[in-house]
Amino acid sequence: MGPAWGLFVVLKGIFEGYGDPLFVVTDAVVRRKVYPLVKPLLPAHKLLVLPAGEGAKVLDEVARIWTWLGAQGADRQAVLVALGGGAVSDVAGFAAATYLRGIRWVAMPTTLLAMCDAAYGGKTGINLGGAKNQVGAFWAPEAVVSEPRWLETLPYGELLSGWAEVLKHALLQGPEAWARIRTMECDDAAGWPYAIALSQEVKQRIVAEDPREQGLRRALNLGHTLGHALEGFFLHAGTPILHGQAVALGMLGEAWVAHRQGACGAELLAEIEEAVLCQYPLLPYEKADIAALVRLLAKDKKRLGTQLRYVALHQPGRYDIDATLTPAEARQAFAYLM
Repeated sequence: MGPAWGLFVVLKGIFEGYGDPLFVVTDAVVRRKVYPLVKPLLPAHKLLVLPAGEGAKVLDEVARIWTWLGAQGADRQAVLVALGGGAVSDVAGFAAATYLRGIRWVAMPTTLLAMCDAAYGGKTGINLGGAKNQVGAFWAPEAVVSEPRWLETLPYGELLSGWAEVLKHALLQGPEAWARIRTMECDDAAGWPYAIALSQEVKQRIVAEDPREQGLRRALNLGHTLGHALEGFFLHAGTPILHGQAVALGMLGEAWVAHRQGACGAELLAEIEEAVLCQYPLLPYEKADIAALVRLLAKDKKRLGTQLRYVALHQPGRYDIDATLTPAEARQAFAYLM
């Protein structure tokens, strides 16, 4: 009996008693690469295919899921399965949270990003007006099924996207995790089980203590204040970038701000710079674009009134979740990242 049999037993245990059919949402790429591996292991199900990437995280696609569920006769006992990366987890989870005021869902992440981050924590949502995750809900999946072998179907860029979250979780965990992760590369399959287990441990520990992001959970926003502005800027420009590239550079920019504010030491900043820039290229924006990037920060959902909030690292495992930066510091950080 091979690995597929073991996965079949896991899935059988999860879906037993849910009733038929399941409603599986995936995207066009996963439909071609991973779904053929999963289909024989699933009970009877209906399938809906979304566009790949951030194009799925829009209101029209949520409405398409709602309409499809209704047309298939899905009731409040229905179970929605999100088979795909972070975008599929976000939009399918949001559809599950809002269809008939909430139905059950199961995450089956197929990317490193989703296995390490998006499938856990119960955050779901879509983009609006060029800003990331402006509409959403907290709606945790009943189960998450991660199979590292599915990562072998991914291009290098998708592995790189997920690796940013691994770097983030290592910085949040502590010195030992950071020392191990910062010297690893995203396409080293031997390191995937450790990286995934570390990320899941960190995220689940933090979410268990603060499920609604009223306190500690804000630590998971490390790199996301500047990172979401970068991601939104290139999405609006019609040249979308990988979420992980934005977050990795966002972590570096925020560590630079923390260093300027006296929180992050020069040695840690140098380590983060090396870990990020050895794998993530700088982004092609001009000095004239920095004003637009700063304006996007004003839409950041983490802000408190007019204050821009970010996570300031002091050292691995120690950080300030309520740190603030000024527009001038943000402009300087974006200039540093050029």
